[in-house]
Amino acid sequence: MSDSDRHSCLWASTTCAGGTVEDGEAVAAKTAKPDTICESCERSVVRVVEDSPEMWVSLELAIGDRSRRIGERVGGTPSPRINLNVAVEDVQGRLVEALVLAAARVSESLGVDDPQLKSRANAEQARVVQACTRLLRPHIGKLLDSPSDATVQWRRTGESHHWVDKSGIDLAADLVRVHRDGRRELGATTPRFRLSMPCPQCASVSLFRRVDKTDDGVRDSVTCDACGISWSHDSYLRLVSIFLEDEQERQAEEEKVANQELEARAAAAEAKAAELDEKLSAVRRLTLLQPEDAAAFDSITFISFLKDALGEAA
Repeated sequence: MSDSDRHSCLWASTTCAGGTVEDGEAVAAKTAKPDTICESCERSVVRVVEDSPEMWVSLELAIGDRSRRIGERVGGTPSPRINLNVAVEDVQGRLVEALVLAAARVSESLGVDDPQLKSRANAEQARVVQACTRLLRPHIGKLLDSPSDATVQWRRTGESHHWVDKSGIDLAADLVRVHRDGRRELGATTPRFRLSMPCPQCASVSLFRRVDKTDDGVRDSVTCDACGISWSHDSYLRLVSIFLEDEQERQAEEEKVANQELEARAAAAEAKAAELDEKLSAVRRLTLLQPEDAAAFDSITFISFLKDALGEAA
């Protein structure tokens, strides 16, 4: 299949996990079918579904103690304020909602009951996250193939909802987006920095530098979100150095070949110009013949003279 018959990944070039860099610009990966996402993006959906239970637990730990309400009085004395992270709690709620909506879409196509929250209790949320993950993991394809349909969207207050038309790819994008928000909120303890260079392994623009605190100090690593390959930061810098050296050598070789081609063309043009000058001189000599000299030419001799002067094309 030629590139003209292929289509760009439906997700924008800035979020496409399989995107590459061409002439300094991010370009989305190609797909065989229109209005679909690329294989790298599909793998990203699989990973966020598989990681959802761990993400939910990490967010729960980052929220803080929810066993008592803020300002509750204990023994006649106001209890200290509980360290609740409202932003993280919001992301956790969105994660549960995204999983439930995606699982409901797959359940409908399979003709089975979908996991539903019976309460907002932590244990119930954990149960539903696990159930949604088990349902979605083997049926990602069905989710992505699901056409646009009316989907309930709860407002952040939880008191009302509205309906939005979303395809299965839209629901998958919501999952990827909430995972990115979750990683960002958890980044206070695990900083991640996006790198501008493409991945040396798969060429996608999905490299992140991550700094983890360990018992031995700090682990500084670079990981590609598209293909999953990882290096220490020092190893990555060595790879970048090698890449840049190879790129400089490649550019130098391309310039050398281009200069050789230009020199060859210039030499050919110079030879052609000399040939034309010689023919032009011959024609000029012909025009300077005296009448008595021209009379000595018969027609055959004259044509032969012209052919010699102008070449066979004459």
